[in-house]
Amino acid sequence: MAGIVLFNTTYTNPLRTVVLSPLFRLLRWPLIEPALWLQIILMPIAWLMSWQSYLSGWTHLTARLGFGRHATRSQLGRVAWFMTVNSPSIQARGDLAMFR
Repeated sequence: MAGIVLFNTTYTNPLRTVVLSPLFRLLRWPLIEPALWLQIILMPIAWLMSWQSYLSGWTHLTARLGFGRHATRSQLGRVAWFMTVNSPSIQARGDLAMFR
C-alpha cells in the first residue's frame, strides 16, 4: 500500500461532534467499542448482514440520514454501494482508530 486517504472524518473523536454526543460518549465503552470488536471477530456474518441491509434498502436510508436531503439519488446509491462492499472489519477498525 502506498498511502491512505481518510474522508468524512475529523481530527477529534467523532463521538464529541455528533448529535446526542453526551449519550454516545457514555455508551462508548459499554456498548459501541465491544460491538465494533464483535464486528471484527464475526466479520463473515457482519458482511452477510451488510448485504441484507443493502438489498432491503436500509443502507440507502442510513446514507440518506448521514448526508441529509441535498444528496442526489445517484450519490446515495454510490455511497450505499461502498458501505456494502467495504469489509465490515476494516470499517470497524477505522471507527476504533477515530476514537483514539
